[in-house]
Amino acid sequence: MKVASFHIIRTLYFFLTLLFVVFSFLPGVLGADVQTQYAPLAPLPGSDGQPVLTTTPSLYITNAFKLGIGVAGALAVLAIAYNGIKYMLSDVITNKADAKKGIGNSLLGLVIALASFLILNTINPSLTNLTILNQLDTSRDPTAIPAPITTTFVLRYYPPRYQFSFQENQYSLGYNLTSGQATALGVNPAVHVRFGTMASCTAQKSTLQAQGVTGLTSCSKVVAYRNYSVGTLITNLNSNTFITYGPRTKPAQSMMQCNTYRTEYGQNTDKYDVQSLCILSGNYNVQQTIQKPTYSECMAAVSALDPGAIITITCVGT
Repeated sequence: MKVASFHIIRTLYFFLTLLFVVFSFLPGVLGADVQTQYAPLAPLPGSDGQPVLTTTPSLYITNAFKLGIGVAGALAVLAIAYNGIKYMLSDVITNKADAKKGIGNSLLGLVIALASFLILNTINPSLTNLTILNQLDTSRDPTAIPAPITTTFVLRYYPPRYQFSFQENQYSLGYNLTSGQATALGVNPAVHVRFGTMASCTAQKSTLQAQGVTGLTSCSKVVAYRNYSVGTLITNLNSNTFITYGPRTKPAQSMMQCNTYRTEYGQNTDKYDVQSLCILSGNYNVQQTIQKPTYSECMAAVSALDPGAIITITCVGT
């Protein structure tokens, strides 16, 4: 029994540790849906020293772990006692040396068993309580239907900015106020008024003609004022307060959309004068996101993007 006691204690503790590690991985394999209790074939004593007849996997392994440490301590004490008796009763030097070595090995085994407990308890008390094994108390329900795995494929991009130039128009009509009207307003008799369309300008001219207004001019197309309300009189006092629109641009996120806008503006010649073709002028600063349930649908969305789009994420599953 020279080194045997030390080997027994070490082997027992290694076996318990291996058992603990193996069962720690079982929850991930078995799942966690149904509570599991059973009656063990070999009941182990609980904290009160009585056999536990109905237990759970976590409680059973915890009791086995604690019992193993107790058995290791008991074996160490018996080994120390045996080697102590051997040391006292033997007069042979080699036997005394073997007895001393056996006592040392027994003490070493006892220190290993107790030190492991103390180290784990110092790091985290839950390591010695083996609360991680509580996951073993549940197992997967074989009748349960697993939830479907849903994946969304994400496409992110900066849309292109296409644009064309146009000029917005108004129609100006000039005429003379009566002397009384001019005096009441405190302006020169010659005034102008603007309209949004040629038709409305012509209709107003006809009305003024019927009223005998003098100094009427023809309705002429002019560049629109940006701060003008249609129908406001333009006199010598306020003519410098209005600001003329410069050439304007109409943005779009694709060449097709831009051409559609350009066609609509081009058909409304009464209001707009289209001055350029659609051109690519960079990209919008706001990133767009498209989500599709399948990879093939996401790639189809990629193919449908305008060539000017800057793609940052191409169909990544989430």
